[in-house]
Amino acid sequence: MVSGSSDSSTVKAALQAGASGYIVKPFNSSTVLGLIDQAVEKSRALKAAALKPGESKAP
Repeated sequence: MVSGSSDSSTVKAALQAGASGYIVKPFNSSTVLGLIDQAVEKSRALKAAALKPGESKAP
């Protein structure tokens, strides 16, 4: 989530609502890219964990 507010209650509410990260404007691109990388890795890990033993990923 990108916001102009750095209020801790706003950050907490966004993360509890499912935001994978919280960036306060103005921001730099390396911060955004880092959070995107983290989200992709988390998604991959969750998908891998959801596979049943012996099951492979679909192409």
